[in-house]
Order: sequence, then C-alpha cells, then structure tokens
Amino acid sequence: MKRTASSGNSNVSTQLLSRDERRFVSKLTVKCRPYSQHGNSKAACWKYFGSLCDSDGKVLDEDRVYCSLCLETQHALGDNGHLSQVTNYTGTTSSGNMNLHLSQRHSVVTTTDEKTSKILGYLKKYSPASHQLPATSSSSHEVNRDIVLWMCRDLLPFEMVAKDGFARNACSHST
Repeated sequence: MKRTASSGNSNVSTQLLSRDERRFVSKLTVKCRPYSQHGNSKAACWKYFGSLCDSDGKVLDEDRVYCSLCLETQHALGDNGHLSQVTNYTGTTSSGNMNLHLSQRHSVVTTTDEKTSKILGYLKKYSPASHQLPATSSSSHEVNRDIVLWMCRDLLPFEMVAKDGFARNACSHST
C-alpha cells in the first residue's frame, strides 16, 4: 500500500518524502539576486525573490525566481510543508506581479513613501480644490486616459482601482 500525503489540493497527492529528501528540502534557501540583473532593479520584491539554492549554494533552477517568505513558511510547517506551495515566477516576470504577491500573501508593503507622494502629487494637479491646476484644465477623459496609461506602463493590475487607497485618493482628485 502506497503512503500518500495531501498537498492541500484534494485532487493531488504525493508520496511522503524520505528522511534524506526531507533533509535536502529543509536546507533549501533562496539567494536573492543582485539588483543590477533586473529591468526594474530598484523594486522592493528583489529583497524577497531569488534563485533556489541547495545547502552548498548551488542554484537549482536558473530560469525561475522563488519567494523566500513562502519557502520559510513551508520550512516552518516541517513534514506538512511542500515545495509546490512556494510561489515562483519565470525570471522575466514583471516585478509588479511579485510585489503584488508580497502584499497580498505576506502583507509586505512594497511601495515607498517617495513613490506614493509622487503619484498623489500627480493626481492632485487634477483636483478642483487645488490651487495648482494646470494652465489648461484637463477633461475627465484626459485624466482617465492618463491613469490607464500609467497602469499600462507600470504593468499594474486594473483591479487596483477597487482598492481602498485608490478609491480614497485618486477618485476624489479626478472629478
């Protein structure tokens, strides 16, 4: 009779790991890559994402980056943890997707005060209450166009307009 352990998905089961396999997995680490290797090298996600390495520091998967926080969580679960629960992305994935993972799954704040101030400053110039309105007043069509262009250029998910921060700040400034 084959022993199986559930991986959290009722449709999938895996064989229990041997003692040596458990020891190997427990010593896996995520080695964060240097910032210079990425398009958005200053993104906060690179503090948490990197190459999956064995105990000798040898990179096990050159093509993907792994979340160190997910790996720590699975290590903490001991025999109940599973490597398939460690979030990973191809090395060419947008840092915005990884930042979104960090904020949603691990409650890690990845936006800086400087970035937030810059965005709010941009939106304030469209505020009717602002004394610093642009020389030519923008229509709501132009404001909406600019917001969509901003989201597309930064590869931001469109559902961000439903988040509390956007609803409170952007919507009050764009009308």
